[in-house]
This record gives sequence, structure tokens and C-alpha cells, in this order.
Amino acid sequence: MNKRELLKKVKANEGLTVEEIIEYQKIVKPVKHVYGKYGNLALEYLKEHNVGKYWSLAGSLPEYLHNVDKQADRLYMTMYNKLSKSERFKKTGDFMKDLQIETEKQKLIEEEMGEKPILLLDDVLSELDNDRQSYLINSLGGNQLFITTTDISGKVARALPEGKVFKITAGNIDIEI
Repeated sequence: MNKRELLKKVKANEGLTVEEIIEYQKIVKPVKHVYGKYGNLALEYLKEHNVGKYWSLAGSLPEYLHNVDKQADRLYMTMYNKLSKSERFKKTGDFMKDLQIETEKQKLIEEEMGEKPILLLDDVLSELDNDRQSYLINSLGGNQLFITTTDISGKVARALPEGKVFKITAGNIDIEI
């Protein structure tokens, strides 16, 4: 089958054999749409986790994805302007005061977004004694947390909210539920 016949068959919505599909893919290069950083993430999420919504958006998917990106940029700029330009949100070096500042930021983000933010705590526990580790974990209850640490005491591990713990040893990942 020549190129013209194959394209005619595709346009007529006729079924294609595997060989014809391979040939068609050589003829017509796929179009890659770019929807911005967050729009592309949203597209991947919809394809993998919410296929029903993905298909229901069929004709308006590009507009939806561009709006996701615009909303994310708008939210980022709003929060950046509110948080970075205020002396109220500057780090002090005092653990308790800085924790209070972070809690205020969290509340501000929650008010702006209408939902609690996801918190990433990168190796903060190793700098704290067991009591402060427990205090930090307990003060963040009700949030979705991602915590990285090199060591965690049994007492603190028991204080963690319900979830999964991924332990990495010598490059191997063990999941403890």
C-alpha cells in the first residue's frame, strides 16, 4: 500500500493492520504539545491516575492544561510576593521560632489554596534531639509529609502519622508499612 492509500484509509477511519500502523508512524510524525511545566505534569497525572477525566476533557484538554499552568504560576507569584518580601517570614536560626514561622507560612498557603500543602522535610530530624523530633512531627499532624532522614529513633518513628516508610540501605529500597 502506498503512502496516499494509507493516509486515505486512516482518514476514512478504516482499521489498520500492525504493518500499516508501523508504516503510518513512519509517515506521520507525532505532534508533541507543550502545556507548560505544570500542565505537562497534569497531563501525565490524568493519563495515569484519572483516565475518566482525561477522556471527558477530550476537546478542551489543551485549554484545561494551559489553565493548570496559569493557575500554578499565579499561585506561585502570589505566595512568593507574600512570603519572600515580608520580614515576618525570615529565618531566625532559633528552631522554635523558625517552626512557628513555617507554621504561619503553611496556614497562609492553606488559606490561599483551600487545602493543606504537602510538606517536604529534608534531613531536619538529624539536627534535633528526640524530644524536638517528636514535637516537630506532632506539630505537623494532619499534613501530608515527605521526610528524609539518615536516622530516626523508635519513639519518633511511632509518632509519625499513618503512612509508608521507605528505608534505603546500600541502594536497596525496603517499604515498611
